[in-house]
Amino acid sequence: MKLTLGKLRNLIKEVVKENRMVIAEEQIELTFDQFKEKLEDKQKTGKLQRLGIMTAENPRGMSSSDEENVELMQDFAKVLDQKGMQYVPIGGKYGNPENSYIIMNPTMLDMVEFGKKYGQAVVIYGQKMRRSTSTPADPIFFRFDYVQTEPDGDDEPPFPPEKYIVKDSQDMIVKTDADDLYSELDGTKFKIPFFSGNEMPPARYVTATDVEGEMDAYKGNYERI
Repeated sequence: MKLTLGKLRNLIKEVVKENRMVIAEEQIELTFDQFKEKLEDKQKTGKLQRLGIMTAENPRGMSSSDEENVELMQDFAKVLDQKGMQYVPIGGKYGNPENSYIIMNPTMLDMVEFGKKYGQAVVIYGQKMRRSTSTPADPIFFRFDYVQTEPDGDDEPPFPPEKYIVKDSQDMIVKTDADDLYSELDGTKFKIPFFSGNEMPPARYVTATDVEGEMDAYKGNYERI
């Protein structure tokens, strides 16, 4: 094949396009200890202010084929890449083995949008918070919300686009040796103890450390610290 100037230009464009696609890849790797270190960072301007955890597999909690689940997770990764959001692949088991992503610095509305896009009954949203309380408690902490974005199962119709429900909140991630209902990062099993009866320390009020892109009045009085 004769390499004309026009063909050379097209080849260069394809190489540049491919390089841009590689550069846009936002998947990162973290050990569990590195993840915990980010969560425990008390700096006001820490790099991790918010996080989300969700899968795109098995919409509405109904089992999909392995091929369908692979395609869903690949599509979800492309969406996160396009939005420039860093994410960490994790494993786990929730009845069946399940792959998920920890997503760095989404907003609550991002997570609701992703949950509805992939028909997920539940997404997890975490946000660094500050609390004022008369009892001993960590003043800077991550609050994790268990957010229902669609009904579980196919017996009920989908929620309207604007509907989502915060079912429970917790302020800790714990290691576990459970055989089910866990996530796994770097060989370490962990979970957020939702619906365990473990209540967060009482607080007079809570304020977010960073509300960039959030609704001002969402779940409390907000101010920067």
